[in-house]
Amino acid sequence: MTDDAEVKEVEQETICGYDAELVYEARRLGSYEGLITDEDLISDDSGNKFIPLAVLERLARVKGIREQRPSIVGVPTITNLMAVVEYTIFWVDGTISAGCGDAHPENVDGNFANYVTAIAETRAKARALRSGLGISVCSQEETATTKTREDLLAFNNASAAQVVLINKLLQENEMTFYGVKEQFEDIFTGIDDPVDLNQRDALKMIAWLQSKAKRKVAKKNK
Repeated sequence: MTDDAEVKEVEQETICGYDAELVYEARRLGSYEGLITDEDLISDDSGNKFIPLAVLERLARVKGIREQRPSIVGVPTITNLMAVVEYTIFWVDGTISAGCGDAHPENVDGNFANYVTAIAETRAKARALRSGLGISVCSQEETATTKTREDLLAFNNASAAQVVLINKLLQENEMTFYGVKEQFEDIFTGIDDPVDLNQRDALKMIAWLQSKAKRKVAKKNK
């Protein structure tokens, strides 16, 4: 058999690197879980197994994607840091699958806490892929960090939007940053400017200033 003939035979026996018979069976069952091997999965310290997004994307090429459509349905705000994204996949066989993912500093690693929308989209995509491929194994990207919300908020610097809001509230309350520091001296020791706050302390200061502003308005309206 010539080299060209051998290559052609391999191409006929495999689809995207998978055994063609297994692929046909997966398509018949509507589940591509049978194509996953132990080498495809990763395990945590407790022995739980997860499937990486890269493997899901490889399997998706076997089934065939016609269109992918992410949609941001929850935008992070200064006081609510959670992002929510919906992800819809239109497959070449006419089926549609969708997934929803959320992310906030409580359930992402500290290094990625400033990119919660991107993390939410990745989680939504993984769930949409698993749904469309009939895979029950949880993806690696869907797992949350073991860190607490308090730890993560303390890890990250105050956002630019938080700093702007603090300065605006200071102006509305006719106060200076140093004046507010006196109310929280045990927390803000060594902090001389709002930009030096972490997200946790920025949220505390914003809540205190907003409450003070409301009391000021209520008193004026009496």
